[in-house]
Amino acid sequence: MNAAFAALVTWGVATNWPVGVALCAVYAIVLYFVTGWLVQRNAHDKPGRSGNTVLTSLLYLLFIGAVAVTGLLIPLNVFKCGDSTVIDYPYETQNAYITDATKFPNDVQTWYANESAYQSRTMSSFAYLPLSDTTVFQGQSSSDTTLWVTGVWTVSAGQSPSKINGIYSPQEFVVVSGNSTDTEKACFMCYSDDMFSNSAICCTNGVATSVTTARFGRVPFDLFASNDGLLWFRSEPEGSSFYVSSAVYSIDPMDLSNTLIMHSAKKSGGDSTGYPNANEECASSIRYLSLTVLAISVLPVILSSVWLYRRRMIPSMSLSLYGGITGLIITLTYVINPVFDNLGELLRWWFYFSSLIWLLISTGAHLTNRLKSNTLSWSINVSGLIYFISLFGMFHVPFGGDTYDRVGYWILITIVGFIPLMLLSVVTGRVLLMVLGAIGLLIDVWRFSDYIVGQADESVRVPVQFIILALAGLGIGVLGYFLSKRQKYFHDRIDAWSNQYLRRWRLQDHNQIETISPDSAHDVLVLSEEGVTSEKAVAQTGIVLS
Repeated sequence: MNAAFAALVTWGVATNWPVGVALCAVYAIVLYFVTGWLVQRNAHDKPGRSGNTVLTSLLYLLFIGAVAVTGLLIPLNVFKCGDSTVIDYPYETQNAYITDATKFPNDVQTWYANESAYQSRTMSSFAYLPLSDTTVFQGQSSSDTTLWVTGVWTVSAGQSPSKINGIYSPQEFVVVSGNSTDTEKACFMCYSDDMFSNSAICCTNGVATSVTTARFGRVPFDLFASNDGLLWFRSEPEGSSFYVSSAVYSIDPMDLSNTLIMHSAKKSGGDSTGYPNANEECASSIRYLSLTVLAISVLPVILSSVWLYRRRMIPSMSLSLYGGITGLIITLTYVINPVFDNLGELLRWWFYFSSLIWLLISTGAHLTNRLKSNTLSWSINVSGLIYFISLFGMFHVPFGGDTYDRVGYWILITIVGFIPLMLLSVVTGRVLLMVLGAIGLLIDVWRFSDYIVGQADESVRVPVQFIILALAGLGIGVLGYFLSKRQKYFHDRIDAWSNQYLRRWRLQDHNQIETISPDSAHDVLVLSEEGVTSEKAVAQTGIVLS
């Protein structure tokens, strides 16, 4: 049913956005009342219980999400930027790449004007060099340890295929002839590392291979060999986060290290060149859009989350509250600076430190009995998951390329991330944290084995990596078994420590107190007034009298 509603809302937004907003609002109302009815039914069927279940927690999360989307759709479709809405026009008002193609050779001008043809063009997976009678192609041998990574191979007449080491996942093969008639090379987009973080242009004549050293913010694409012996392609500089228009580059395949030229200029948000009066108008629209999103989407999410938790003790509201605060950070950023262009970096720091603080606060609440068990489970598990994912963005491993793929970064992420998650699992008794920490250690072992395998002979790489991963998996499994067998011991020791040192902040254990329905409370009162023993009251009501 939820999928059907989502499809209906999507159809409404695509057809006529007010219809989509109305459908989304109806969906939110239906979710709220249906979930409330389920809670009441559960409480009626099981007297003494609150009626909250995992299902109702998820449905209330969907309700909060519907509230957020309803409030988001209106400003995204109302505020204008030139002749378009802000949602269709945001990037051009900030940064874009301007290219003057009139200075290009005629064949390059034709290529540049047909950018859309790239989407429908079939990319070649090989290139034939007639002068040397050599074929350069994309392929993989049966001994490759990483099955999804293809390499570059060359083969000449009467010889066996030979692999070019250190180049991964080649694409878009083209043949470029040099200025002299006796030079030619096969060029293609490639990665210089098997983690796909350093994209580059590679060229080879079948004997010697060269790779560009410049780093790109976007994978080079749409390669074109011009008549003057240059290779042209589209990409973006490292650090750029705008994809409305790509920059145009040229390079001499015979000298990749010194001939890279970018033929495009970056238009910043403060420069309205090509967009008369757009910057001032769109900056104002983005600011008003952010304020409106804050007022009718973000704040309702925060207030609804707080209200549902305080009135109905819905445990999943910790997640929706975190989402609302994240939205608050984003909208306030664009209210202050409408042309802010580094949202990715902001969120990288925000998710890491906010999830860490949330996880530590949840652990403190566990030690002092400040929250009920189901609320703690949602809070600790979700914050732990966000923290685990944010670790890779914060430390740039294993996807940061050669700059970050170093022993120090791997040790750091293990010490401040993976091991603390396992220790917090022991403290809080939440298995998910242990699983996340174990996954992190397995990633460590995988990177270590990948390094060892890279130093070994190609014929023994697969068995060596298998042995290392098998032993590591066995070791982590033994550690998990030991911790599970000693779980009660650790729980008792931690509970005793918190009783001794955190007594002044520690509350009565919520997990031993169940919510008493009005009918059950009335039964207890009547039984007590009639002089019924506490044992008999327990037998009749299931509630302990104190």
